[in-house]
Amino acid sequence: MSTPIPPCNGGAGAPRTVVDKGATIPDLPQYAQGYDGSLRYNTDGLGMTYISIVVVWTCLLLPAIIFLLKNRDLPYLRMRNIPLAVSAVATLHVYWILCLIAYVLNGYFPCTTEYWIMSIYLPLGIALFQASNSQLLSIATAQKEYIQGRAVGRPQAPPPARARGLRKYWQRLREYNATKNTMAWIGIGMVLQVAVALIVFLTSRQFRRAFGNSQSAAENLQCRRGWEWWPSIAWQLFWAWIYAPILLWRVRNIRDVHGWRSQTVVCIVAGLPASPMWLIALYAPGMRAADFYFIPPMWFSISIVLMQGCMIFVPFFQVFKNRSLETETREIIAEWEQKQKSNGSVMSESTKSGARSRVSTRQSIKTTASNRHCEMYTMGTLEKTLQLNPQPLLMFSATKDFSAENISFLIHVKEWKANWASKPPKSIKSNKQQKAEPAKVPDKALVRQQFQRAVGIYASFISLKYSDFPINISSQHLRDLEAIFEQYAALVCARPAPNAATPFDNFWSSTVAEDLESQPGRDQLSVVSTITEETGRIEDRLISDPTRQLGELKMTNFGERLPDNIGIPYLFDPTVFDKAESSIKELVLTNTWAKFVKAGFAQQEKQGVAAKLQETIEKCRIRFPRRRYHGGDTQK
Repeated sequence: MSTPIPPCNGGAGAPRTVVDKGATIPDLPQYAQGYDGSLRYNTDGLGMTYISIVVVWTCLLLPAIIFLLKNRDLPYLRMRNIPLAVSAVATLHVYWILCLIAYVLNGYFPCTTEYWIMSIYLPLGIALFQASNSQLLSIATAQKEYIQGRAVGRPQAPPPARARGLRKYWQRLREYNATKNTMAWIGIGMVLQVAVALIVFLTSRQFRRAFGNSQSAAENLQCRRGWEWWPSIAWQLFWAWIYAPILLWRVRNIRDVHGWRSQTVVCIVAGLPASPMWLIALYAPGMRAADFYFIPPMWFSISIVLMQGCMIFVPFFQVFKNRSLETETREIIAEWEQKQKSNGSVMSESTKSGARSRVSTRQSIKTTASNRHCEMYTMGTLEKTLQLNPQPLLMFSATKDFSAENISFLIHVKEWKANWASKPPKSIKSNKQQKAEPAKVPDKALVRQQFQRAVGIYASFISLKYSDFPINISSQHLRDLEAIFEQYAALVCARPAPNAATPFDNFWSSTVAEDLESQPGRDQLSVVSTITEETGRIEDRLISDPTRQLGELKMTNFGERLPDNIGIPYLFDPTVFDKAESSIKELVLTNTWAKFVKAGFAQQEKQGVAAKLQETIEKCRIRFPRRRYHGGDTQK
């Protein structure tokens, strides 16, 4: 028998029969007819409101996603794995749309369709979202290797004995980083989830009765309450209440300058109440009245909107923030150069007006950049820091900016260039021109040693194939370096055995200390205490043994892995890295270095305020000493 379709207007005076256990629904306002499971569309005011929300939020989200995909190659976006984040957001967005239009579809939204969406589609979206959140932990853990002096090209310990059967896949799984490991477990879990969902669907009498038949309103609502939904909710509770809190605990000590940890915290916290509220809305009798306006699956929509907003709009605005920082830094440098050219003389009125207009529009850095501070943003100060004491900048870039590959590359190239001058070239006389100036050629052993180190630098920092964090240089510079070093990097970084794991999948050790602040040099993070004293002289911070310090940071010492019988390319010379070095210096100057200097000034200001507060407290103690009471006498 087919169930009669109730009138769309709901009847102004007669109550509607509720299909759940014979209860009755009171008269609903004209604005909303309610979700009662009957075969009619809810094209009322509430239904149109839900559709409007879908359209507005989609129109806001879609341009931001396109913008991020278009700029995904920017260094501070590339480390976020934008394609993975967009995949998670898109999957959850489709589910979010279905949640809101389910009220409009009412009984025309089949129970079996909702079962498969809740059992497969929603768990996949939540799992992808948590995998995207784990990208922060993966990047932060990997960047620690630059502090400890290990990189991609570093030779690994001999591979373990070849495993067979399932142990081979388990061994490979343990070698993945946090993101790859999570994605692998997601794949395994989804296979099990599909198998369980299929078994439940085939064995459930409720779904067999509903399949291919028209259900009454009572059966339609009752179908959504049963044991068949528990495997899906168990999967969701695992990701929201087990995996997410563990991830939150592991990233608790990360203090990045990109707002990435804050974004991760908000996403994790926002996902916590969705599953419990869905269960409460389904089974709590007091929620039945609310379910007719706000159906149970819509409790996921609130969490999804918060998670999508953080995942997309935080990096979206970060792009504009970094562009503003770059522009401000260039203006400070230009202003400093102008003052240097004029030797401190008074600028012309036109120059002053132009400077005032720039200052009025950009105040975030210039409020802290006085005449003496402007020098800190220049290329000369950056180069002196790299020469005298680069470790604090390396610490900052590894623990806060996640761009340590750029700083480490500059350190290694500087050391590599200095090694050319450590041994003077030999002087030989030309056979054809005895009276001519003797030609100087470098020592063959030195050239081979330098070429070997250059191959290590290329494999660790430049190669797109062998480096997990390749530096951002132009395609032309990359092709030029590939033509010189790529074939030799393949020899150095070749697999030890045909079936052994590559040295680039497992070098991110999970045994690295989680507390980034406990690393050596944590008390040197202040740019003020590192680069300059109160007198502003950088030379006062010269470390006692720069060679030893750079040796500790060495990440490209491959030993004798490069065969001795290979020929040195004729294009190889001491200037082979000059273009790449210049490009990375410019990138560091306007990004990492500017953040480092700004953070140092902020820390100095904070310490100054604390010192003044402490001084005021001490003065008060001296002026108003504590009084002691002995009986009726008062003594100071």
